[in-house]
Amino acid sequence: MVKRRLAQGTNIIMLITPFFLLASTFIGGWLFRPGHAVSSMLGLSEAHHAVQRIVAVLLFMAAWNLQHWRRMAWFLCVLLLIISVSVSMAVPPHYLGIIGSVIEIVLLAILLFTRDLYVRPSQRTTVWRAALIASAIMIVVVLNIVISAIWMYWHVTVTGRFMSAGQVALRVLRALIGDQPDTSPFYLVVYWHLMFVAFWVCVAICLGLVLKPATFGRLITRDDKSRARDLVRRYGQNTMAYLVLEDDKRLFFGADVEGVIAYGLIGDAIVVSGDPVCAPDNFTMLLAEFKAFCQAMGVDCIFLNTTDAFLPIYQSLGYGVTKCGEEAEVNLATYSTAGGAAMKLRQKVHRAQRAGVTVEEYKPTEHRNHEIEAGISRVSNEWLRDKKTGILEFAVGGNGLDDPADRRYFIARDADDAICAYNVLIPFVPQPGEQGYMVDVTRRQHTAPTGVTELLIVQGFDFLKSDGVTTCSLGLAPLVHVLDKGDTADAHLLDLFYHRMNRFYGFKDLYLAKKKYAPTTWTPRYFVHSRRHLSPSLIYAAIAIQSPKGLRGFLENVVSSRAQD
Repeated sequence: MVKRRLAQGTNIIMLITPFFLLASTFIGGWLFRPGHAVSSMLGLSEAHHAVQRIVAVLLFMAAWNLQHWRRMAWFLCVLLLIISVSVSMAVPPHYLGIIGSVIEIVLLAILLFTRDLYVRPSQRTTVWRAALIASAIMIVVVLNIVISAIWMYWHVTVTGRFMSAGQVALRVLRALIGDQPDTSPFYLVVYWHLMFVAFWVCVAICLGLVLKPATFGRLITRDDKSRARDLVRRYGQNTMAYLVLEDDKRLFFGADVEGVIAYGLIGDAIVVSGDPVCAPDNFTMLLAEFKAFCQAMGVDCIFLNTTDAFLPIYQSLGYGVTKCGEEAEVNLATYSTAGGAAMKLRQKVHRAQRAGVTVEEYKPTEHRNHEIEAGISRVSNEWLRDKKTGILEFAVGGNGLDDPADRRYFIARDADDAICAYNVLIPFVPQPGEQGYMVDVTRRQHTAPTGVTELLIVQGFDFLKSDGVTTCSLGLAPLVHVLDKGDTADAHLLDLFYHRMNRFYGFKDLYLAKKKYAPTTWTPRYFVHSRRHLSPSLIYAAIAIQSPKGLRGFLENVVSSRAQD
């Protein structure tokens, strides 16, 4: 822990150091004094300032990526610090130069001491592209030497002066570090400047490509999807388990045990959809493999909507746990809409029935009906167009009509026999040997009769019960009763979101919408995070991965809602 904090402090100082180096170049010519051996040998005037400025800019680019624990950023910072210190030591000493050199040496020593913390690799494809660009730069340099030699040969025929190939090469080198001989013709000075700019722009591009982190994801094949689906059907106890088959997920398969983890990447944070999917006896080993994978990539991790089934295992491996809400579940064997708790539900169901709404199940795996699917698409498009807050992704699936697989579809028709609403349900395994479904997608036309959604869900319960399904989930009510499982700072923060930021998302409305169905149980769900507490970066990742516009989308929603008040 001490070593990591030392590295974190160094990362911050490394971001400041380039500005110190940059400022020092404007104070005076204290690095290379006129008449010094190095200055005389290279014929430098203001070139040393250009060198230091270039080093400062490149060092800032590398240091910016250092905070993300990237291996190549560490290597480049070490290399640039060595170059900067070497340049400073090659010239007469100066108080400011001595202070800068001491700081750089200390930073260099700390970076070498903490080198094992910088583990995140660069993306291989971009490293190759950087190598190609670097090769192109070398070709440009060689071409410039050739062009300069040709020009110098022409110059010799006019003036009778002679310049060797070594002198030509030195002239090009001086141009690349910003030194322009005063005796050169104007057009050649312009040429040197263009070469100088082009060269260092290419260097900056190479640096950016080299620092680009590895995506550490591979193409998901049909066999991978089939393998994941089989695991979900056997071990998917989390209601989000089936979402591993969505195209927005990357899949991590266990190496030594059978299991799969669905995740996405936001910046330097991995967001996992639900719990790992595997046999209970393999959970610890699969989670340990995934933790090692995250550490090797140098990224933090947060699991969304986990159950309490494996919380002790998460905690034993060093993960933090924070309650994130409660999931409404219905025991279909005992469920009834009778009683005062479901009175409003019964009223809405009866209104839809009196309006002539009927419900049926559509089974695309048995027979495709283009009229029904066109109706579903029409309702979906209208719903998306009218929705003000944008749709959630990652934690919610789609229609899935291209590959229905194990999904179940319930459609509602109005009195004119037109499809006006539909629900999509996905399977999970509440207990070994049992079958459950979660209401994943619910969409309706804004002109649909009142109570159509309620009628769809209630009659959907009847369809499921007749097929032997034991449990149906209505999904998560986020941030509900988060203080029930601990009086922590994280819990208070989420509770504040629930009560004070309801206009961003409508947490309370969603809770009330599920509560009206009188669920049999409210089951707690949790965030599991690689750090002891929820960090701002993990909270941002959890929001951003579910919204195409990230936090900007939420801000737009609250602004638009206020404008309508």
